[in-house]
Amino acid sequence: MARTEPVDLAIVADVGLALDDLLESIRSLATTERLAAIRASRYDRLAALPERMRRAADADIRPNLGQNPMHPDDVALLTERASDRDAITIHENVSHDMARPYAPLQSVGVGEKMRLHAAGGSLGWGVGAAIGAKLGQPDRQVVLHIGDGSVMYSAAGFWTMARYRVPVLTVIWNNVNYQQVRFRFARYQGNMAQTDRYPTMFLGDPEIDFVKLAESQGISAAKATTADELESELEIGIAATREGRPYVIDARIRCIDAGAESTWHSQFSLADSRTRNV
Repeated sequence: MARTEPVDLAIVADVGLALDDLLESIRSLATTERLAAIRASRYDRLAALPERMRRAADADIRPNLGQNPMHPDDVALLTERASDRDAITIHENVSHDMARPYAPLQSVGVGEKMRLHAAGGSLGWGVGAAIGAKLGQPDRQVVLHIGDGSVMYSAAGFWTMARYRVPVLTVIWNNVNYQQVRFRFARYQGNMAQTDRYPTMFLGDPEIDFVKLAESQGISAAKATTADELESELEIGIAATREGRPYVIDARIRCIDAGAESTWHSQFSLADSRTRNV
């Protein structure tokens, strides 16, 4: 016992019987008066914690604001401010989601935002999830945050939004890379990290025009490369959704973390391998 994790008290017993006895002991100790005393001793200290976290997060991201191209923190902060208090936000922008310092700045809870994301790291679910969220809660604003790589798994869903007038605001966090995948490769510190060459990660040459991609399926769209442009496009996009139309914003952001500056990609031309020009 305790060979892999330390324990305060090791018990050799039948699991079910031991838990029954343990729960009974806890109930006998956890009287109403004792629970009230414990709560009173901790409440004031814990009540101030969210505000301290918000101040710390604000201090962390402030140096990143106003850059060109935009830092991801600019997109996070501006979309948080612009969206409704009770918006449903779908997050498939995996390179900049869970670990970002802006998370404490988001208001999540009953009567406030509902924040949905995948736990397993899979790609391609965000567009469908946003449509489903709007179907389930048509009277709440739905904002889809999705990476440029993720869009390429599910872009056909834009046509569905247009055909059935599903008024979702989509913000594409476009860093021209599968950066989350590159970051995970870099953690192994293998040949890719040592040479700064990550096959199939760079999404340029040619760059994907997400505005045309959305417009070709019947959705109004625009590109934003600065915080001012994004702020303006968020106003336009939110107005469009209030009128019952979906809208897409291609937000061009800096690529950060491992291999961020790399544009290397495998050079191959099938055309050049031909023996006949057919």
